[in-house]
Parts: sequence; structure tokens; C-alpha cells
Amino acid sequence: MNFSVELQKPMSFAVWPLILIGCLLLAAVLFVIIRKIIADNKRRQMEKKLLEEKKKREPVVVKPSLQELKNQYLAKLAQLESDFLGGKIESRDAYEELSNIFRTFIYDATGTPAHKYTLYDMRGLDKPIVYNLVNNYYAPEFSKDTKGNIIESIDFTKRAIFEWN
Repeated sequence: MNFSVELQKPMSFAVWPLILIGCLLLAAVLFVIIRKIIADNKRRQMEKKLLEEKKKREPVVVKPSLQELKNQYLAKLAQLESDFLGGKIESRDAYEELSNIFRTFIYDATGTPAHKYTLYDMRGLDKPIVYNLVNNYYAPEFSKDTKGNIIESIDFTKRAIFEWN
């Protein structure tokens, strides 16, 4: 008896569909990468163009020097003193204006938004003169009976601005 086994030909797969799928996947990946590069390039060009337009539109603001700021605010204090002595402004309103002038000076000189700060916030600044002066303004500015010497307070503020560094 002859027992023989007849072997079948090995199963074979067509290679071309695998190559086609691989090429399609590679093409899709390349398409996504190229599209991303083009989009990024367009975005950068648009940002550059917008930045150039913004630079053209924005006027160049020259910040005054500290000495010019001091002179400007000392002049405001002199005007306030003149208005008070001339009877154009009451003591309480003068204290309010004095506080505004000094707080705005702090903002212009340092960038610290002192004009928005409470007295408690002022304590956190590392300039005790700021807290002390604003504290000096508080009672006369907010009380019903203004008890304070506005001329003396203006002089203290002038000295603080003059000595500011």
C-alpha cells in the first residue's frame, strides 16, 4: 500500500494589493504633513503681515522721563494749591484731587495701578511713603468734617514726588 500524501501548493497572496494599500497610506500621511506645513506657513505670513500693519498704525509713544513726570505732577500740585488758596475748591475736594494726583503719579512712574488700590493694598507696596501719604489723605477725604491741613499735605506730596527715584 502506498500511502502518499499529496501536498497542495502553498497559499499565495497577491502582493500588489498590499503595495497599493501601503502607497495609499504613505500618500495620505504625506498629504497631511504637506498640508500642515502649508497652513503653518500661511499663518506665519498672516501674523507677520498683521504685525507690520499694527506697527504702521500705532503711533510711537515716547514715555516722559522721570524728571519730566515729576515736573508735570509738581505743576499739578501747584495748580491744586492755587485753586484751594483762591477758594475755587473746598478742602475735602482738594484732598480727593491730591490723592488722585499722587496715585496717578505712582502709576505713571512705576506702572503700579495705585489709582485702583485701597489703602490696604498700598501697604503691600515696598514704598512706605506711598502708604503713609495715602493714609494721610484718607481721613480728610472721606470724613464728614474735614480735619486736615491741605497745604501741609500738598507740601508733603511735593516733597515725596521731588525725592522719588
